Amino acid sequence: MSDLFHNHPGGALCSIANGGETQAGLLQALPIIFENTLVVAFFVLTIMLLVEYANTLWPDQGRLIANRSRFMQYLICSLLGTLPGCFGVFAVVTFYTHRMVSLGALVAASIATSGDEAFVMFAINPLLALVLHVLLFVLAMGSAYLVDHFRSFSPAYCEDMVIHHHERPKNNGWDRMLGRIRTAFKLRLILIAVHVSFFTLLITGNLGHSHDSWLLNLGLFVVALLSFFVLIEAPAHFLQEHFLHHIVRKHAPRLIFWTFVAYVTIQVVFDSVWLQDLVRQNPVTTMIVAVLVGLIPESGPHIIFFSMYQAQQVPFAVLLASSIVQDGHGLLPMLSHSLRQFAMVKAINAILGLLAGFMFLGLGVMLENLLGLVLGGLG
Repeated sequence: MSDLFHNHPGGALCSIANGGETQAGLLQALPIIFENTLVVAFFVLTIMLLVEYANTLWPDQGRLIANRSRFMQYLICSLLGTLPGCFGVFAVVTFYTHRMVSLGALVAASIATSGDEAFVMFAINPLLALVLHVLLFVLAMGSAYLVDHFRSFSPAYCEDMVIHHHERPKNNGWDRMLGRIRTAFKLRLILIAVHVSFFTLLITGNLGHSHDSWLLNLGLFVVALLSFFVLIEAPAHFLQEHFLHHIVRKHAPRLIFWTFVAYVTIQVVFDSVWLQDLVRQNPVTTMIVAVLVGLIPESGPHIIFFSMYQAQQVPFAVLLASSIVQDGHGLLPMLSHSLRQFAMVKAINAILGLLAGFMFLGLGVMLENLLGLVLGGLG
């Protein structure tokens, strides 16, 4: 899936002044862009299927946080934040509005999370996504202590908030499984056929780019096996309401759109010498733009900066600042609770994002080389 960043059609970079060549290069790359977009989207939707199903199996585990120490609150909330998707941060918002965790713990979760974009990041570059999430987790823990040091524990209590629970499968026996297979049989058959075809083409290298790493192929096989089990075992209601109506209808269009925009953006930057120079020569401006974009409570725009770093168009400081500020849809429940507290958390994250970004930008080449060594060692 990263072929677009390294072997894009058109070869050498061309000047934006030659508009015809730039347009031709983009048109040439469109088939690869569409293919990579669909591969990433399908893989992400598969991971979201697994996460959603796990959430129906263990819906109340997060409640164990209620009577923990501050350190354990920070640890658990940061871990919930690092989980791909937004339900981990949704849980922390619920804890906060019920006076179960501090503001620092909420900030920690919002910093650690990448929302639904985490699925895309791990699909595009798993090693970079892993290193970034580990760093975000460490920064989230430190930020939680810092925030609570300057602000006392005083979240507003929400009397009327209702926590919705999904159904939990009650019987995993073979008889129960066979009975479920008979329900929504045509839907299961279609989903399984598409699922098997996709992963077969992906693992064999006939879709996307070929995978030379046996570890990556093993990971794809495990994901394929687990999702195949879910498609067979899950209740018909889960497949119809949770997967089709929620995950596919709600997330797929936005996911495909922003992934496509990210790939097109990188292609345009690749084919535009003046844009490359503008971004590289103005990292501070680019970082401020990344932070402002991160304030939008929306999953998708952050992928552009992740992709630009992947393509070596922006320094890591820009990606880090963007990652700290953005939280996907994680804080949206706060809007219905308190607009002021939503804005306060966003403002805190923006300040922390700029501080961390400028620090990493100041350290510059040393950190870039260190990150390169880490990614090279893991690869």
